[in-house]
Amino acid sequence: MKAKEMIIKSAFSEEEYSVGEVEVHFAGWEHARKHFSTFFSGGKWVFRAAKNPDAVFLSEFERNHPESANRANIIKAYLSEFSSNISLYLKGDVAPQRNDILENLSLMNYYGAPDPLLDWSFSPYVALYSALSSDEVLKKPITIFCINTSILENICREFLYSEKLRIPSEAPFGEYRRADIFDSVFEYSLKDNPGFIFPFNPTRKTISFLQRQGFFTFNGGFLKDFEYSLISMSKLCAKRNIAQPENFINKVTISASASDEIMDDLFLMNITSMTLNNGIRGYAKSVKEYARRRL
Repeated sequence: MKAKEMIIKSAFSEEEYSVGEVEVHFAGWEHARKHFSTFFSGGKWVFRAAKNPDAVFLSEFERNHPESANRANIIKAYLSEFSSNISLYLKGDVAPQRNDILENLSLMNYYGAPDPLLDWSFSPYVALYSALSSDEVLKKPITIFCINTSILENICREFLYSEKLRIPSEAPFGEYRRADIFDSVFEYSLKDNPGFIFPFNPTRKTISFLQRQGFFTFNGGFLKDFEYSLISMSKLCAKRNIAQPENFINKVTISASASDEIMDDLFLMNITSMTLNNGIRGYAKSVKEYARRRL
């Protein structure tokens, strides 16, 4: 197995940026599974997969608003509407404060509002299931992106310091999600900037989010795309010598012909819609998976 160059291309730049030789391809599932169980052991890796590699970093908000011109006003309107009324449905201390942007965005993601967050999983197998269980027709190799969250936090911290945002120098990165700190980060993200990625684990979690071993990233280059910000983070990582490319980001592709074998293996791992989605809706979606074993 020989790694090849991973190229990132943004729709907002003519540049094609090479992260380094961090992309590997597997023709079958057996060797890919072994790679996941060995290469990514240790560290805080998260995974995001897609049948269509061109849409792997596309948030629900971007799907609804592909034009970037008015995104800042639209997301502010969404947040205002959602944060004003969510307390009608979530009683007591469950509902976040109106000014807690990340917690409100997280709840928007949980309950289906068009939000700008990308959800990842600490399990590559859960990420694969999320991609392969969709109704989208598989035409290209399955694509899995892998990011080390510890390194991403360090890069993001360096970026925020370099842009002279109001960030407490001694605070651990987890504190940056606090409403009083993230507010300035959010306002900065709505302006034209070099692009950055803000990783975080929300305080409020649903059962499904826990079952999926979830994690979020917020694209700080809000007026552009995730790829634009990923290029910015990769460049800063190299410039400040924060980490070697292979320790920060990896891309794994698996031949489409392996998809049935992967889904069968995931079923034996008890990774199904029923185990990943709470309640009767999750079970109903899994009926096809369980019934086909009886035929």
